[in-house]
Parts: sequence; structure tokens; C-alpha cells
Amino acid sequence: MKSLSIFRTSSDSGKSTLSFAITYLLHKRGINVAPFKAQNVSNNSQVTDLNAGEIAIPQAFAAESIGLQTV
Repeated sequence: MKSLSIFRTSSDSGKSTLSFAITYLLHKRGINVAPFKAQNVSNNSQVTDLNAGEIAIPQAFAAESIGLQTV
């Protein structure tokens, strides 16, 4: 599998939670994964040292849980 997209029609419907769980489980199986959110339209973001950018908080949490550097 090269990519997986998770869609819902509303905010607060569990997309980030489901994405985190899938990211974590695939990582534990030895599959290289990286969380990605194409657009974050809220102010819920974390500043990163990587390219002086920002990443959505759920994706930062998922990345840190599998050992990827975000800050």
C-alpha cells in the first residue's frame, strides 16, 4: 500500500484518532509510515524546527509516538 486516505464529512468525527491508531499499528508491524495532513484549517497546530513550519497537533502526536522528529 502506498497511501491511505481517511475522509469524513465533518469535524470532530474521529479521523485523526483513527489515523493515529493505524499509523501506530502499522509502525509496530515494521512498516514505514508517516502521518500527513494536507490541510489544517484550524489554529490547532504545533510549530516545528523542520523548515520552520507547523504541523497539526494530532499528526505531531502520531509522529512522536513512532519516533519521528517534529520539534
